[in-house]
Order: sequence, then C-alpha cells, then structure tokens
Amino acid sequence: MATGRSASFPAPSQGGKSPLNPHRSWALVGALLLLVACVCASSDARRLHSDFRAGMKRAIILSQCGPPDLKRTLLKTAPAIWGTIEDFWSGVPMGAKVEIWLYKSQAQLEEGSSNLTAGTTELYFVNGSASVDGIGFAPEGVVYEAGGS
Repeated sequence: MATGRSASFPAPSQGGKSPLNPHRSWALVGALLLLVACVCASSDARRLHSDFRAGMKRAIILSQCGPPDLKRTLLKTAPAIWGTIEDFWSGVPMGAKVEIWLYKSQAQLEEGSSNLTAGTTELYFVNGSASVDGIGFAPEGVVYEAGGS
C-alpha cells in the first residue's frame, strides 16, 4: 500500500534527520562567500610598473613578485619589431635571444596624474642575463599589428 512518501527519506516522526543541517548550511554559505571575496580581491591587486627597474636581478624579482604571469622568448632575426619592445629592440644585437617576463601591473602614464592604467610590464633579459636589460609597459587593450595596409 502506497503512503505517498519517498522510501529514501525517513519520515520525521520516525526519528529521521533532514539531510542538511541549517547551521551547517549557513556556515558553508559563509565560507563560500569569504572564499569568493578573497579570490576577487587578490585578482584585482596589481603590481606597480614603477616597482620594476632595469638592472634588477632575476632572483630579487622572483622573491618580491613571484614567477612571471607569462614568459616569452624571441630571437632577433630582423632589425625592427612592433610592440612594447620596439624601442628596446634596436639595441639588441642580431641573433640575440631575448627572454621576456610579463607581469600584470598598473602604470601612471600622465605625469602629475593620480590615475593608474592597467596593463602588463615586460622585463627583457638578453642572452641569459642575470638582470633586467630593458623594460616596457603595454596598456590593457592595446593591440600591435604588423604588415598589411
């Protein structure tokens, strides 16, 4: 004879407990909100471009900033290149290997302004140098294109 109750949940009158304890549910919700707040706060925190300088040792950068967000390596096979590195590129010897460490950062682009622009700091190491040989900043959203007209 059917009673209209599911066999997987005991009736409360039979001493069964609800699968979710209300106190545990609120604690779980609170923990999840705290985790989300921490993740959001850490993703918004950016280094300042001015924290990086030419001549800084790799070891110092790693200890103060951690590993780069991205690494790239270029081999100089042409006299010119487009991008943040183009001003530095002319001083790089032909055939040199340039390792680029990229860090998300913010920079003050207008002197005297308190406004910071989000972007990426690029640190250039030529031929395995132990220290930064050059530095560049690419504002967020800027796209460098080569060729075509």
